[in-house]
Amino acid sequence: MDQVMPLVTDVETKLDKITAITSAKGASQMGFGDVYTMVTQGKSVSSTINKLIKVYTKANPTPTESQALMPQMRHIFEMEEQQMKFALDNKTTFDKIYVCGMIKKNLVRNEQQGNALAELLIQKTEGSDKEEAVAIGERVRKGFEKTLGVYKGATGGEDKFD
Repeated sequence: MDQVMPLVTDVETKLDKITAITSAKGASQMGFGDVYTMVTQGKSVSSTINKLIKVYTKANPTPTESQALMPQMRHIFEMEEQQMKFALDNKTTFDKIYVCGMIKKNLVRNEQQGNALAELLIQKTEGSDKEEAVAIGERVRKGFEKTLGVYKGATGGEDKFD
């Protein structure tokens, strides 16, 4: 768990940076560059989550360690949900600046990782937190399903993503 906690903190910090971008401007004041910056930050989050999944898979947390990890994991998934809500609420604006394809591509990648991390959280959590871990996993799955449904067929900017 000594390797897990710093990665969780790193993911949280990176997600906070993305949240700061969305909070500072709001979609109506965003341009292509702002969205590109968010997606680039998202790639960094993605890379760190991949590392976290690798390390966390090998970890065998005690019930106390699992309990200590839960608030940070909850926060990570809450920030993911906020970003999905932001993407849903502002699709019209993102259509106007031609970035919906980029956002969709980012969402697809994040869905795979978010679901994998949520599933891992469920597997590694015991006791009273298990129910919350299951609820988090279900919320995340439904959130991605809904958001990707809205962005289905979206185009624009995806060639700038890689």
